Amino acid sequence: MNHYEMLCIVSTRLAEGNPAAAQEMIAGEIAKASGQIQSLQVMGRKRLAYPIARQQEGLYLLVYFSQPPASAPVLRANLRMNEFVLRILILKRDASDPIPPDPASAVPAEPAAPASPAPTPAPAGA
Repeated sequence: MNHYEMLCIVSTRLAEGNPAAAQEMIAGEIAKASGQIQSLQVMGRKRLAYPIARQQEGLYLLVYFSQPPASAPVLRANLRMNEFVLRILILKRDASDPIPPDPASAVPAEPAAPASPAPTPAPAGA
């Protein structure tokens, strides 16, 4: 099994107010291609630099998954034929590379306590 990282831009028509529909669609396509998802992160809705298929915005999904090498072209072809997928980028990654945590699920760090002001030195002539 090879390990892959995929960035996918999905039409907002599919994910209108419901990013779970886009997640299910991508997860289904990976499952059809004999893949197993390790992580699926919704990066949010962003404005595109230029219109793609008359869309001004897209929903970005970052997916880490593994699948047999022979099924990678099948997944790419299935995603390209899907009318809701605007762009995809699939990269093979090293299995030893850790999967970065989802920034949306990260616990915010505690704000640092304000430093107490340094004592002012006494005047020299006193």
